[in-house]
Amino acid sequence: MDLTISGPKGLAFILAGGRMAKRTLASIVLALIGWTCYARPVVFEDQRLKEAVEATQGMPDPTAEDMLGLLSLRAAGLGIRSVSGLEYAINLQDLDLSYNEIADIRPLAGLSRLVGLYLHNNRIADFAPISGLYNLRRLDIHFNPTQDLSFLAGLSGLEYLVIHNMGLTDIGPLADLRGLRSLDIYGNRVSDLSPLAGLVSLECLYAGSNLISDIRSLTGLGNLKTLSLSCNQVSDIRPLAGLSELESLNLFANAISDVSPLTGLRSLRILNLSSNPLDSRSCQEYLPLIMTNNPGLVLYVDQCQPQTAWTLTVTCGPGGRILRPGQGAFRYKDGQVAIVQAEAASGFVFVGWTGTTESTDNPISIVMDRDYRLYAEFARIRQILYVDDDSVFDPGPGDRWVSDPMEDGSAGHPYDSIQEAVDR
Repeated sequence: MDLTISGPKGLAFILAGGRMAKRTLASIVLALIGWTCYARPVVFEDQRLKEAVEATQGMPDPTAEDMLGLLSLRAAGLGIRSVSGLEYAINLQDLDLSYNEIADIRPLAGLSRLVGLYLHNNRIADFAPISGLYNLRRLDIHFNPTQDLSFLAGLSGLEYLVIHNMGLTDIGPLADLRGLRSLDIYGNRVSDLSPLAGLVSLECLYAGSNLISDIRSLTGLGNLKTLSLSCNQVSDIRPLAGLSELESLNLFANAISDVSPLTGLRSLRILNLSSNPLDSRSCQEYLPLIMTNNPGLVLYVDQCQPQTAWTLTVTCGPGGRILRPGQGAFRYKDGQVAIVQAEAASGFVFVGWTGTTESTDNPISIVMDRDYRLYAEFARIRQILYVDDDSVFDPGPGDRWVSDPMEDGSAGHPYDSIQEAVDR
């Protein structure tokens, strides 16, 4: 006859004819033991975590089977020290354990269905256990005692990453996170942004309070809508000129004087330029243009006082002098017209001005709207030009196409022909 052995929750084993082999019996016993363990309450090392799970599940003493139904858990700020027991919640998709006292996250290693994980403000030094959670899209681990981001290399599906205030200097492992849409690295010690150059999906970048001076790596991030570079060392903002999607730009407390690269932007809603040494041209010309190009723009600026004076520095080469205002450095009021005139010495001719501006005018008028440097150049005038196609230093006597490489019209190095002398 058949023998029926009943297990928990209706599980039954039927053996035909009552003949039970030792191997079959052993298999049944193991299955029953496994099922019994599966039906027992999960042991949580931390009572506060257990209570959070019970409150979420609406039942006391959840079993391993019960844990399969746990899809989301909010357990922030409860003083939790251990996450043991959560390894049974293999269907978890969203987990918030922020503001606790957790150091060991190994029990989370198998939660492969996690999409959102929030572990910020804990005591975690090793994040390697979550390096295989390939379904993660949102990860927040800020304010934890680690600077090792190598575990991120394989999490290519991440879209939102928060790693601010962690003392980071190297963000190299971020280079392969091509799907990132939002990145927060605020309050670290980062100076090199080159790992971000290929993250073309980025829409939001928060990089304030770092050691950044060079932002050329941001040039190709054309999808950026929000960018914060506050409290850094940026002076050249030309790399931002092509970021046409920018809506919010925070450049507070940098070293920016020229904001002309921003005049081509058309989508700005918020622009913070406070605590920057803006020059008068930026204040009087570029900022009004930026406002015109971005109707409704909220602009923050506090150091846009017109500069009252500028410096004109004038020097000259041999063969002449500066008649007005003289050679040296001179101060002029903003907008004042400076007249600069050079005079060639006997045997010389004035060639032109080089420096901040270039011109052959003499005198030249300059409206002082910035600091200027001018250098006057002169050339010698020869009274007699010598022509001789058979001179001592001519490598091709009689051949006007083969010339003395040193020829200058002097007696020792004459030109080969009259036409050549005229052309020179």
